[in-house]
Amino acid sequence: FFFLMIRRPPRSTQSRSSAASDVYKRQVSTQSTWDKDLIRICEEMSRAQLLRAEKAIYDSIGELANEVEVQDVYLDTWTYIHMTRCGNVENPPLVLLHGYGACNGYFAWMLPILTKQYNVYCLDHLGTGLSSRDPAEWNSIEEVISYFVESIERWREKVGLEKFYLGAHSFGGFVSLNYARKYGEHVKAIVLISPGGISKQPPVTDEELNQRWRDLPFLGKVFGKIMSMVWQRRITPFEIARRIGCFARCVLRTGFRNRLRFTPPRHVDLLCDHFLASLSLQTGSERAMFWIFEKGARAKYPMEDIIMEEISTIPMIFFFGDHDWMNQDGPKRIVESGQTKATLKYISNATHNITVDNPQELAEEMLRYFESLENEVPSQENREYIVLNTSDTVSYTHLRAHETGRNLVCRLLLEKKKLIHMTLIY
Repeated sequence: FFFLMIRRPPRSTQSRSSAASDVYKRQVSTQSTWDKDLIRICEEMSRAQLLRAEKAIYDSIGELANEVEVQDVYLDTWTYIHMTRCGNVENPPLVLLHGYGACNGYFAWMLPILTKQYNVYCLDHLGTGLSSRDPAEWNSIEEVISYFVESIERWREKVGLEKFYLGAHSFGGFVSLNYARKYGEHVKAIVLISPGGISKQPPVTDEELNQRWRDLPFLGKVFGKIMSMVWQRRITPFEIARRIGCFARCVLRTGFRNRLRFTPPRHVDLLCDHFLASLSLQTGSERAMFWIFEKGARAKYPMEDIIMEEISTIPMIFFFGDHDWMNQDGPKRIVESGQTKATLKYISNATHNITVDNPQELAEEMLRYFESLENEVPSQENREYIVLNTSDTVSYTHLRAHETGRNLVCRLLLEKKKLIHMTLIY
Protein backbone atom coordinates (compact mmCIF):
# COMPACT_ATOMS: atom_id res chain seq x y z
CA PHE A 1 0.00 0.00 0.00
CA PHE A 2 2.70 2.48 0.98
CA PHE A 3 4.83 1.52 -2.04
CA LEU A 4 1.96 2.50 -4.31
CA MET A 5 1.47 5.70 -2.36
CA ILE A 6 5.07 6.93 -2.66
CA ARG A 7 6.00 5.58 -6.09
CA ARG A 8 8.16 7.95 -8.14
CA PRO A 9 6.33 10.11 -10.72
CA PRO A 10 7.24 9.50 -14.40
CA ARG A 11 10.74 10.76 -15.23
CA SER A 12 9.46 13.06 -17.98
CA THR A 13 7.50 15.11 -15.46
CA GLN A 14 10.13 15.45 -12.70
CA SER A 15 10.89 19.09 -13.59
CA ARG A 16 7.24 20.02 -13.75
CA SER A 17 4.87 20.83 -10.94
CA SER A 18 3.46 17.27 -10.81
CA ALA A 19 2.39 14.37 -13.00
CA ALA A 20 -1.22 14.95 -11.97
CA SER A 21 -1.24 18.51 -13.26
CA ASP A 22 0.10 17.41 -16.67
CA VAL A 23 -2.57 14.73 -16.92
CA TYR A 24 -5.13 17.37 -16.01
CA LYS A 25 -3.87 19.61 -18.84
CA ARG A 26 -4.01 16.82 -21.42
CA GLN A 27 -7.49 15.79 -20.32
CA VAL A 28 -8.82 19.33 -20.58
CA SER A 29 -7.28 19.86 -24.03
CA THR A 30 -8.90 16.70 -25.43
CA GLN A 31 -12.31 16.99 -23.81
CA SER A 32 -15.45 18.03 -25.64
CA THR A 33 -17.03 21.40 -24.91
CA TRP A 34 -19.60 19.70 -22.70
CA ASP A 35 -16.87 17.96 -20.70
CA LYS A 36 -14.90 21.19 -20.35
CA ASP A 37 -17.98 22.90 -18.96
CA LEU A 38 -18.43 20.03 -16.51
CA ILE A 39 -14.80 20.32 -15.37
CA ARG A 40 -15.22 24.07 -14.94
CA ILE A 41 -18.36 23.52 -12.85
CA CYS A 42 -16.50 20.97 -10.67
CA GLU A 43 -13.68 23.46 -10.15
CA GLU A 44 -16.14 26.15 -9.11
CA MET A 45 -17.81 23.73 -6.69
CA SER A 46 -14.40 22.83 -5.20
CA ARG A 47 -13.54 26.49 -4.79
CA ALA A 48 -16.92 27.15 -3.15
CA GLN A 49 -16.26 24.29 -0.71
CA LEU A 50 -12.85 25.75 0.18
CA LEU A 51 -14.41 29.20 0.62
CA ARG A 52 -16.93 27.71 3.06
CA ALA A 53 -14.07 26.10 5.00
CA GLU A 54 -12.31 29.46 5.19
CA LYS A 55 -15.50 31.18 6.35
CA ALA A 56 -15.92 28.58 9.11
CA ILE A 57 -12.45 29.47 10.43
CA TYR A 58 -13.24 33.18 10.58
CA ASP A 59 -16.71 32.58 12.05
CA SER A 60 -14.98 31.02 15.06
CA ILE A 61 -13.47 34.39 16.11
CA GLY A 62 -16.88 35.75 17.09
CA GLU A 63 -18.55 39.03 16.17
CA LEU A 64 -15.39 40.36 14.53
CA ALA A 65 -16.01 37.89 11.70
CA ASN A 66 -18.73 40.24 10.41
CA GLU A 67 -16.07 42.90 9.79
CA VAL A 68 -13.74 40.64 7.77
CA GLU A 69 -13.62 41.57 4.08
CA VAL A 70 -12.83 38.84 1.54
CA GLN A 71 -11.40 39.77 -1.85
CA ASP A 72 -9.55 38.38 -4.89
CA VAL A 73 -7.07 41.00 -6.08
CA TYR A 74 -6.37 40.46 -9.79
CA LEU A 75 -2.75 40.94 -10.80
CA ASP A 76 -3.59 40.44 -14.49
CA THR A 77 -6.44 38.91 -16.51
CA TRP A 78 -6.12 35.41 -15.00
CA THR A 79 -3.86 35.67 -11.96
CA TYR A 80 -5.15 36.81 -8.57
CA ILE A 81 -4.21 36.87 -4.88
CA HIS A 82 -6.93 35.90 -2.42
CA MET A 83 -6.94 37.92 0.78
CA THR A 84 -8.92 38.87 3.85
CA ARG A 85 -8.80 42.32 5.44
CA CYS A 86 -9.94 43.47 8.85
CA GLY A 87 -9.44 46.61 10.91
CA ASN A 88 -9.77 50.36 10.58
CA VAL A 89 -8.41 51.45 7.18
CA GLU A 90 -6.99 54.57 8.87
CA ASN A 91 -4.68 52.45 11.01
CA PRO A 92 -1.16 51.45 9.87
CA PRO A 93 -1.25 48.44 7.50
CA LEU A 94 0.05 45.04 8.56
CA VAL A 95 0.47 42.30 5.91
CA LEU A 96 0.62 38.64 7.03
CA LEU A 97 1.99 35.73 4.96
CA HIS A 98 1.30 32.11 5.94
CA GLY A 99 3.61 29.09 5.88
CA TYR A 100 3.76 26.04 3.64
CA GLY A 101 0.58 23.98 3.46
CA ALA A 102 -1.33 26.61 5.43
CA CYS A 103 -3.68 29.48 4.52
CA ASN A 104 -4.59 33.00 5.62
CA GLY A 105 -6.93 31.47 8.21
CA TYR A 106 -3.92 30.55 10.36
CA PHE A 107 -3.88 34.22 11.45
CA ALA A 108 -7.62 34.44 12.15
CA TRP A 109 -7.38 34.03 15.93
CA MET A 110 -4.85 36.87 16.16
CA LEU A 111 -7.20 39.40 14.56
CA PRO A 112 -9.23 40.36 17.67
CA ILE A 113 -6.02 41.81 19.15
CA LEU A 114 -4.13 43.02 16.07
CA THR A 115 -7.08 44.89 14.52
CA LYS A 116 -7.39 47.15 17.56
CA GLN A 117 -4.41 49.13 16.27
CA TYR A 118 -3.70 47.89 12.73
CA ASN A 119 -5.36 47.43 9.37
CA VAL A 120 -4.56 43.74 8.82
CA TYR A 121 -4.25 42.01 5.44
CA CYS A 122 -3.98 38.18 5.43
CA LEU A 123 -2.87 36.77 2.07
CA ASP A 124 -2.90 33.36 0.40
CA HIS A 125 0.35 32.90 -1.50
CA LEU A 126 0.04 32.61 -5.25
CA GLY A 127 -0.67 28.97 -6.14
CA THR A 128 -2.04 28.13 -2.67
CA GLY A 129 -5.33 28.40 -0.81
CA LEU A 130 -7.93 30.36 -2.77
CA SER A 131 -5.41 32.30 -4.88
CA SER A 132 -5.13 31.36 -8.55
CA ARG A 133 -3.55 27.93 -9.04
CA ASP A 134 -2.01 27.67 -12.48
CA PRO A 135 0.62 24.90 -12.18
CA ALA A 136 4.00 26.57 -11.61
CA GLU A 137 7.17 25.48 -13.42
CA TRP A 138 10.63 26.66 -12.37
CA ASN A 139 14.19 26.04 -13.54
CA SER A 140 16.10 27.80 -10.74
CA ILE A 141 15.76 29.10 -7.19
CA GLU A 142 15.76 32.64 -8.61
CA GLU A 143 12.60 31.85 -10.55
CA VAL A 144 10.95 30.43 -7.41
CA ILE A 145 11.79 33.54 -5.39
CA SER A 146 10.62 35.84 -8.19
CA TYR A 147 7.33 33.92 -8.48
CA PHE A 148 6.37 34.75 -4.89
CA VAL A 149 8.10 38.11 -4.41
CA GLU A 150 6.79 39.70 -7.60
CA SER A 151 3.25 38.53 -6.89
CA ILE A 152 3.35 40.29 -3.51
CA GLU A 153 4.74 43.46 -5.08
CA ARG A 154 2.07 43.49 -7.78
CA TRP A 155 -0.56 42.92 -5.09
CA ARG A 156 0.85 45.88 -3.10
CA GLU A 157 0.59 48.11 -6.16
CA LYS A 158 -3.01 47.05 -6.81
CA VAL A 159 -4.07 47.59 -3.20
CA GLY A 160 -2.21 50.90 -3.01
CA LEU A 161 -0.01 50.39 0.06
CA GLU A 162 3.12 52.54 0.31
CA LYS A 163 4.74 51.32 3.54
CA PHE A 164 3.58 48.52 5.80
CA TYR A 165 4.60 46.13 8.55
CA LEU A 166 5.25 42.62 7.24
CA GLY A 167 4.61 39.49 9.31
CA ALA A 168 5.28 35.96 8.09
CA HIS A 169 5.27 32.40 9.37
CA SER A 170 7.66 29.56 8.42
CA PHE A 171 7.97 29.38 4.61
CA GLY A 172 6.39 32.84 4.46
CA GLY A 173 9.41 34.13 6.42
CA PHE A 174 11.74 33.10 3.58
CA VAL A 175 9.46 34.88 1.09
CA SER A 176 9.16 38.03 3.23
CA LEU A 177 12.94 38.38 3.62
CA ASN A 178 13.45 38.09 -0.12
CA TYR A 179 10.70 40.66 -0.64
CA ALA A 180 12.43 43.06 1.79
CA ARG A 181 15.72 42.39 0.02
CA LYS A 182 14.30 43.74 -3.25
CA TYR A 183 11.56 46.12 -2.10
CA GLY A 184 12.81 47.16 1.33
CA GLU A 185 11.66 50.76 0.84
CA HIS A 186 8.06 49.56 1.37
CA VAL A 187 8.73 47.58 4.57
CA LYS A 188 8.65 49.30 7.98
CA ALA A 189 9.62 46.18 9.95
CA ILE A 190 9.45 42.39 9.63
CA VAL A 191 7.96 39.95 12.13
CA LEU A 192 9.40 36.47 11.51
CA ILE A 193 7.31 33.77 13.21
CA SER A 194 9.33 30.56 13.44
CA PRO A 195 10.81 31.29 9.98
CA GLY A 196 12.33 28.63 7.75
CA GLY A 197 15.33 28.98 5.46
CA ILE A 198 17.43 31.15 7.80
CA SER A 199 20.22 29.14 9.43
CA LYS A 200 23.42 27.92 7.79
CA GLN A 201 23.61 24.18 8.48
CA PRO A 202 25.35 21.19 6.95
CA PRO A 203 22.99 18.80 5.08
CA VAL A 204 21.22 16.37 7.39
CA THR A 205 22.61 12.82 7.27
CA ASP A 206 20.68 9.55 7.32
CA GLU A 207 22.31 8.77 10.68
CA GLU A 208 20.88 11.98 12.18
CA LEU A 209 17.42 11.15 10.86
CA ASN A 210 17.62 7.60 12.22
CA GLN A 211 18.55 9.05 15.61
CA ARG A 212 15.44 11.23 15.51
CA TRP A 213 13.24 8.25 14.68
CA ARG A 214 14.72 6.19 17.56
CA ASP A 215 13.55 8.83 20.04
CA LEU A 216 9.95 8.65 18.80
CA PRO A 217 7.17 6.18 19.68
CA PHE A 218 6.45 3.34 17.22
CA LEU A 219 3.91 5.23 15.10
CA GLY A 220 6.21 8.25 15.03
CA LYS A 221 9.06 6.07 13.72
CA VAL A 222 6.87 4.66 10.95
CA PHE A 223 5.61 8.10 9.99
CA GLY A 224 9.12 9.59 10.04
CA LYS A 225 10.58 6.92 7.77
CA ILE A 226 7.68 7.23 5.35
CA MET A 227 8.16 11.00 5.19
CA SER A 228 11.89 10.53 4.55
CA MET A 229 11.16 8.25 1.58
CA VAL A 230 8.50 10.65 0.35
CA TRP A 231 10.96 13.55 0.42
CA GLN A 232 13.56 11.62 -1.55
CA ARG A 233 10.95 10.93 -4.23
CA ARG A 234 9.90 14.60 -4.36
CA ILE A 235 6.28 13.98 -3.39
CA THR A 236 4.47 16.78 -1.57
CA PRO A 237 2.10 16.27 1.41
CA PHE A 238 -0.75 17.37 -0.88
CA GLU A 239 0.06 14.61 -3.38
CA ILE A 240 0.19 12.01 -0.60
CA ALA A 241 -3.22 13.08 0.69
CA ARG A 242 -4.68 12.95 -2.82
CA ARG A 243 -3.31 9.43 -3.37
CA ILE A 244 -4.68 7.87 -0.19
CA GLY A 245 -8.18 8.97 -1.24
CA CYS A 246 -10.92 7.97 1.20
CA PHE A 247 -8.36 7.44 4.01
CA ALA A 248 -7.24 11.08 3.82
CA ARG A 249 -9.76 12.48 6.30
CA CYS A 250 -8.93 10.00 9.06
CA VAL A 251 -5.15 10.14 8.52
CA LEU A 252 -4.98 13.93 8.25
CA ARG A 253 -7.20 14.59 11.24
CA THR A 254 -4.98 12.39 13.40
CA GLY A 255 -1.86 14.05 11.99
CA PHE A 256 -3.21 17.56 12.57
CA ARG A 257 -4.13 16.78 16.18
CA ASN A 258 -0.67 15.38 16.91
CA ARG A 259 1.11 18.30 15.23
CA LEU A 260 -1.06 21.06 16.75
CA ARG A 261 -1.13 19.72 20.29
CA PHE A 262 -1.42 23.17 21.91
CA THR A 263 -4.20 24.29 19.57
CA PRO A 264 -7.84 23.96 20.72
CA PRO A 265 -9.36 20.78 19.17
CA ARG A 266 -12.17 22.75 17.50
CA HIS A 267 -9.64 24.98 15.74
CA VAL A 268 -7.60 21.93 14.68
CA ASP A 269 -10.67 20.43 13.02
CA LEU A 270 -11.40 23.67 11.16
CA LEU A 271 -7.83 23.85 9.81
CA CYS A 272 -7.94 20.18 8.82
CA ASP A 273 -11.24 20.71 6.98
CA HIS A 274 -9.67 23.59 5.05
CA PHE A 275 -6.69 21.43 4.05
CA LEU A 276 -9.00 18.61 2.93
CA ALA A 277 -11.10 21.02 0.85
CA SER A 278 -7.96 22.34 -0.86
CA LEU A 279 -7.09 18.85 -2.14
CA SER A 280 -9.88 18.98 -4.72
CA LEU A 281 -8.21 21.94 -6.46
CA GLN A 282 -5.43 21.48 -8.98
CA THR A 283 -1.73 21.66 -8.09
CA GLY A 284 -0.30 25.16 -7.76
CA SER A 285 3.01 26.14 -6.14
CA GLU A 286 3.25 23.16 -3.79
CA ARG A 287 6.60 21.94 -5.11
CA ALA A 288 8.42 25.17 -4.21
CA MET A 289 9.51 23.51 -0.96
CA PHE A 290 11.93 21.23 -2.84
CA TRP A 291 13.77 24.26 -4.24
CA ILE A 292 14.11 25.99 -0.87
CA PHE A 293 14.60 23.20 1.68
CA GLU A 294 16.69 20.07 2.04
CA LYS A 295 15.27 17.09 3.93
CA GLY A 296 15.01 17.86 7.62
CA ALA A 297 13.72 21.37 6.73
CA ARG A 298 17.31 22.65 6.32
CA ALA A 299 17.80 25.62 4.04
CA LYS A 300 19.36 25.13 0.61
CA TYR A 301 19.96 28.88 0.33
CA PRO A 302 20.09 30.21 3.92
CA MET A 303 19.19 33.85 4.48
CA GLU A 304 21.46 34.35 7.49
CA ASP A 305 24.28 36.23 5.71
CA ILE A 306 21.86 38.12 3.47
CA ILE A 307 20.06 39.51 6.53
CA MET A 308 23.30 40.78 8.03
CA GLU A 309 24.74 42.15 4.79
CA GLU A 310 21.80 43.40 2.71
CA ILE A 311 18.77 44.11 4.92
CA SER A 312 20.41 44.85 8.26
CA THR A 313 18.81 48.31 8.43
CA ILE A 314 15.24 46.96 8.49
CA PRO A 315 13.97 46.30 12.05
CA MET A 316 12.93 42.69 12.58
CA ILE A 317 11.97 40.36 15.37
CA PHE A 318 12.12 36.55 15.52
CA PHE A 319 9.45 34.62 17.40
CA PHE A 320 9.81 30.94 18.29
CA GLY A 321 7.66 28.62 20.37
CA ASP A 322 9.04 27.19 23.59
CA HIS A 323 8.51 23.72 22.02
CA ASP A 324 9.58 24.77 18.52
CA TRP A 325 11.46 22.28 16.32
CA MET A 326 12.60 24.89 13.77
CA ASN A 327 16.35 25.58 13.92
CA GLN A 328 17.13 28.81 15.82
CA ASP A 329 20.93 28.96 15.54
CA GLY A 330 20.91 31.40 12.62
CA PRO A 331 18.50 33.90 14.22
CA LYS A 332 20.51 33.78 17.46
CA ARG A 333 23.73 34.54 15.59
CA ILE A 334 22.01 37.41 13.76
CA VAL A 335 20.80 38.99 17.01
CA GLU A 336 24.11 38.47 18.85
CA SER A 337 26.18 39.90 15.98
CA GLY A 338 24.97 43.43 16.71
CA GLN A 339 25.04 44.17 12.97
CA THR A 340 21.26 44.28 12.58
CA LYS A 341 18.14 45.72 14.21
CA ALA A 342 16.94 42.23 15.13
CA THR A 343 15.60 40.84 18.39
CA LEU A 344 14.36 37.39 19.43
CA LYS A 345 11.54 36.29 21.74
CA TYR A 346 9.87 33.03 22.75
CA ILE A 347 6.14 32.33 22.99
CA SER A 348 4.95 29.97 25.71
CA ASN A 349 2.87 26.84 25.09
CA ALA A 350 3.64 26.80 21.37
CA THR A 351 5.33 24.59 18.81
CA HIS A 352 6.28 25.66 15.28
CA ASN A 353 2.67 26.72 14.57
CA ILE A 354 2.67 29.63 17.00
CA THR A 355 -0.10 31.52 15.21
CA VAL A 356 -2.66 28.85 16.17
CA ASP A 357 -1.01 27.40 19.31
CA ASN A 358 -0.89 30.67 21.26
CA PRO A 359 -2.30 33.44 19.04
CA GLN A 360 -3.17 35.78 21.92
CA GLU A 361 0.33 35.99 23.39
CA LEU A 362 1.91 36.27 19.94
CA ALA A 363 -0.43 39.11 18.91
CA GLU A 364 0.18 41.00 22.15
CA GLU A 365 3.95 40.68 21.73
CA MET A 366 3.67 41.93 18.16
CA LEU A 367 1.74 45.01 19.33
CA ARG A 368 4.35 45.72 21.98
CA TYR A 369 7.11 45.43 19.39
CA PHE A 370 5.38 47.77 16.93
CA GLU A 371 4.71 50.25 19.74
CA SER A 372 8.39 50.25 20.70
CA LEU A 373 9.32 51.02 17.09
CA GLU A 374 6.81 53.84 16.77
CA ASN A 375 7.95 55.39 20.07
CA GLU A 376 11.61 55.11 19.17
CA VAL A 377 13.41 58.47 19.23
CA PRO A 378 14.84 59.20 15.76
CA SER A 379 18.62 59.24 15.53
CA GLN A 380 20.46 62.57 15.07
CA GLU A 381 21.37 61.85 11.44
CA ASN A 382 17.69 61.28 10.56
CA ARG A 383 16.48 64.44 12.32
CA GLU A 384 16.39 67.63 10.27
CA TYR A 385 14.18 69.95 12.33
CA ILE A 386 13.25 70.20 15.97
CA VAL A 387 10.46 72.63 16.77
CA LEU A 388 10.27 74.03 20.28
CA ASN A 389 6.91 75.70 20.78
CA THR A 390 5.61 76.54 24.25
CA SER A 391 4.39 79.47 26.24
CA ASP A 392 4.91 77.88 29.66
CA THR A 393 7.50 79.07 32.14
CA VAL A 394 10.77 77.15 32.11
CA SER A 395 13.62 76.87 34.54
CA TYR A 396 17.11 78.29 34.02
CA THR A 397 18.62 75.99 31.34
CA HIS A 398 21.41 75.86 28.81
CA LEU A 399 20.48 74.36 25.43
CA ARG A 400 23.22 73.58 22.97
CA ALA A 401 23.03 72.34 19.40
CA HIS A 402 26.23 70.89 18.02
CA GLU A 403 27.67 71.92 14.68
CA THR A 404 26.24 70.06 11.68
CA GLY A 405 27.09 69.68 8.02
CA ARG A 406 25.57 73.10 7.41
CA ASN A 407 28.06 74.59 9.87
CA LEU A 408 25.30 76.07 11.97
CA VAL A 409 25.83 76.47 15.70
CA CYS A 410 23.00 77.48 17.94
CA ARG A 411 23.54 78.36 21.57
CA LEU A 412 20.52 79.42 23.53
CA LEU A 413 20.28 80.72 27.04
CA LEU A 414 16.78 80.58 28.49
CA GLU A 415 16.01 82.46 31.67
CA LYS A 416 13.25 81.98 34.16
CA LYS A 417 9.70 82.80 33.07
CA LYS A 418 10.78 83.60 29.53
CA LEU A 419 8.20 82.89 26.83
CA ILE A 420 9.52 80.71 24.03
CA HIS A 421 8.45 80.32 20.42
CA MET A 422 11.33 79.38 18.21
CA THR A 423 12.61 76.80 15.76
CA LEU A 424 16.02 75.24 16.09
CA ILE A 425 17.47 74.34 12.71
CA TYR A 426 19.98 71.51 12.75
